[in-house]
Amino acid sequence: MKEIETVQRETILKILKKFILFGDNPLINSLLKNLCSAKENEKHFKQNLLRDIVSQSTIWSNLDSEMKLLVLNTCITLVEAGIASIYPSNTNQATHQSNNQVRR
Repeated sequence: MKEIETVQRETILKILKKFILFGDNPLINSLLKNLCSAKENEKHFKQNLLRDIVSQSTIWSNLDSEMKLLVLNTCITLVEAGIASIYPSNTNQATHQSNNQVRR
């Protein structure tokens, strides 16, 4: 399964690099918008793909500010979802209440 994910990520990155090479901004934007709006059950794949996009200067430096913002906002959403899955809201409320009681 991990090998398939790696091949898919590499394929998407190659396609993105070709779109950049050809200067096809509408296709770049469309691809990134679709990737960033992928379903929640694909979080791990999306995290790795976005990490690759941000860390590869040949891709990142060629994205316009709107697409960079989209990628970074998606990263933030994934981090927040990860934190929420570790600390569900009931736990956060209980912790917050206990912290308030300690501060009094």
